[in-house]
Amino acid sequence: QVVINSGASPGSTHTALGVSLPGIGAGNRAGVFYSRIEKVSRDRTVSLGATVAEILAYVMSHEIGHLLLNSRMHANEGIMRADWTLEIGAMRNGKLPLGAAEAGAMRREAMKRNHLADHQDVAKGQTPEK
Repeated sequence: QVVINSGASPGSTHTALGVSLPGIGAGNRAGVFYSRIEKVSRDRTVSLGATVAEILAYVMSHEIGHLLLNSRMHANEGIMRADWTLEIGAMRNGKLPLGAAEAGAMRREAMKRNHLADHQDVAKGQTPEK
């Protein structure tokens, strides 16, 4: 679940555009800070013309990535980088990459969760949809 919050969560860093809580509870909750995303999009020197929708999509993808990786760690570059100041240009060109190792780990985790959900459905007497 990704929740779009109007403001930032208490305790978040002043530059954070979102937050995720991997490994807490079901490990499936993230939030994005809409007012901060709007502010970034209005600052043309930072956003390079990226729209609110474009930034929002990448922030949501980043936070979902944390949930799938079950980690709060950041990469040195790409969509899982902590600070996107250097990545906005790539984002605008649709070339903000996800590392191959990260993509593989996310794919494996998604498959594992899907497999677990199928087994839970069968245990409840339901037929999993494919």
